[in-house]
Amino acid sequence: MKLLSYQEAADALLRGEVIAYPTEGVYGFAADAMNRVAVEKLLQMKERSVSKGFIVMGASLAHLSPLIEPLNDGEAQRLLEELRGGYRYTWIVPAKESCPHYLRGEFPTLAIRVTNHPDALALCEKMPVGVVSTSANLHKEAPLESAEAIYQLFGDQIAGVMEGKVGSLSSPTRIVHLKSGEIIRS
Repeated sequence: MKLLSYQEAADALLRGEVIAYPTEGVYGFAADAMNRVAVEKLLQMKERSVSKGFIVMGASLAHLSPLIEPLNDGEAQRLLEELRGGYRYTWIVPAKESCPHYLRGEFPTLAIRVTNHPDALALCEKMPVGVVSTSANLHKEAPLESAEAIYQLFGDQIAGVMEGKVGSLSSPTRIVHLKSGEIIRS
């Protein structure tokens, strides 16, 4: 099993590779959000349809600004301050028309998270925009719970597993539609 430092993980992403990494509640897969080929590889790995779209995780709203419509101060504050288990939610926000289809799927919106998980944040800080973030599993299967399990199933398809620890959430992050307040995933 190849364990990656934050810099090695970011370098792999920038080369168009997929990595596994610890997130707020599960191990996830990451690909450079601005690399269509890498995201398509991730879709194939997970056996997932492009129509569903992805979560794009970034270190800040400024990092994600090339993909989303500007938010007003109240929306930005809500997005950064609402927490569950100490971690920020994933938010559905209006996407810019130029936001790639492979990120937003069939929607005019994009799911984003400005992470405050220390390991995920360290990775996102090294990326120009952000990373596509999805649970480390096959589509509709339970997330894999260890680096070893990920490597056993996906080892030849990923550059490695980034160092760090999964956060304390017992499930994936909450997803909320920013404009309507509708909870998509609790």
